[in-house]
Amino acid sequence: MDYGAAHVGELSDCQLARVRRGSGMELLAWYTYCSIIWGLKGIVLFMFRRLTFTLDRPRFFTFVWVVTAVSYFVMLLTLTLGCLPYQQNWQVKPPPPAKCSLRMHDVWVSTILNVLTDLLILAIPLPALWKMSIDLWKKVGLVLLLCSGIFVITAALVRFSFTLVGSTSVNLNRWCQRETTVGIIAVNAAVLRSRFKRKRARSGTDPHGIEAITMFPQMADSLGTPAMPILAKSPAASTSETTTDSALDTPPHGLSIVMSNKVETSLA
Repeated sequence: MDYGAAHVGELSDCQLARVRRGSGMELLAWYTYCSIIWGLKGIVLFMFRRLTFTLDRPRFFTFVWVVTAVSYFVMLLTLTLGCLPYQQNWQVKPPPPAKCSLRMHDVWVSTILNVLTDLLILAIPLPALWKMSIDLWKKVGLVLLLCSGIFVITAALVRFSFTLVGSTSVNLNRWCQRETTVGIIAVNAAVLRSRFKRKRARSGTDPHGIEAITMFPQMADSLGTPAMPILAKSPAASTSETTTDSALDTPPHGLSIVMSNKVETSLA
């Protein structure tokens, strides 16, 4: 609520009811914002696990998972316990204290936890991406594509700086919306790219006709490890398609694994 004691006394009963309802919706927006941001972090972690970035450092990956989950619950506790009694979150008359209206403690805690967890998540794929023996510009493109936390960190810091300059609920809500929009676009960029690659494979532009889920067969050669498997369509999904590659055992999730050392991929 951005009204002072002098302004509250001038509001009618109808206006007071609207301000009270808006204050409750702002509190709900805080919970929604945190759930979206931390949900995007979970999506990125799940994607890294599917792309086998976690095979060389499983303990660190588990540590990042735990820290991310704990930070989410800490954020929820901050939102819930930061203003007590709880009904002061939507109290209008008399005006609530600043901790229940501007909620700057929520801004500080969310920014610190958001940036900290994003840095930990970025530390998962960067070592493997740096060791890949591919062109520098392709490597930079992969980093920007997969490390969506870079954009989320930038948006969080910009939101934090602009909130400090103009500490109003309207300004804070606008920048929270912008941060979540940037996060959604950045996190889904890698998924959308693989979607387009699968469409090219169906249309015949892919000479191998394989719907690759992972994009990093070069990583195996650069790390000196056996060729990284590429997940392809299960034979049960398309009985008319055949492949000359040697298939290994079918994993529990129903996808057949084809050795990637026979597949030449190029990054667009």
